Amino acid sequence: MEDFDISSLSAGEDELIFEAGGTLYLMNAQSGEYQAVDVHVLSDLSLEMPRSIKVGKEIRNMAASPEGKRVLFEARGEIFNVPVKEGFVLNMTRSSGAFDMLPAWSPDGKHIAYWSDRNGEYELYVQDLEMKQDPLWGNVRWGS
Repeated sequence: MEDFDISSLSAGEDELIFEAGGTLYLMNAQSGEYQAVDVHVLSDLSLEMPRSIKVGKEIRNMAASPEGKRVLFEARGEIFNVPVKEGFVLNMTRSSGAFDMLPAWSPDGKHIAYWSDRNGEYELYVQDLEMKQDPLWGNVRWGS
């Protein structure tokens, strides 16, 4: 515990509880002695299970393809590639835990670009339309 600062503190009549380095400690206010608190969280994990959600009412940004046959939509932090008339819908980012936004098409229609915080800060990503490679990020150019 000596390597970390106390980041939160709460007090009762005779005890203090604090968090340092991701561990909870219980301290006797009279003696100053403390010990780690063993915490167990029970969950059925139902919220973590994959599920389909209708996102039609949650669309934030969109971009039409250069030929006008498909549209990119941003919804719930994902980028979807959707046909204008008939066809299939693709989730281009599949990045649960990240927020992807502001999609754009490359001029030749073979790549998309979008902003994502998957690495902790927003960076520009470029993804090939066929999703054969992992997206590129940082200093990238169309066609690279």
